[in-house]
Amino acid sequence: MIRHLVDINGRLFPLVQASELRGCIFPASEIGHPKEAALKGWFNYTEKANIKYASDKKKGELASGMMYYC
Repeated sequence: MIRHLVDINGRLFPLVQASELRGCIFPASEIGHPKEAALKGWFNYTEKANIKYASDKKKGELASGMMYYC
């Protein structure tokens, strides 16, 4: 665990107690489970990207000889 805070000049400062650091008090039951807001953002991004880059994706599939049938 990192126990020092370093400024841009390389000076070391002690961190606050581990019980006050957000990363040290994160509930173990939430580790490995994505948050709903993060998933919504990712799905929204991929939907927009699929529309925006559909023609590039199609060109890449044709150039490589790969065809997908739905």
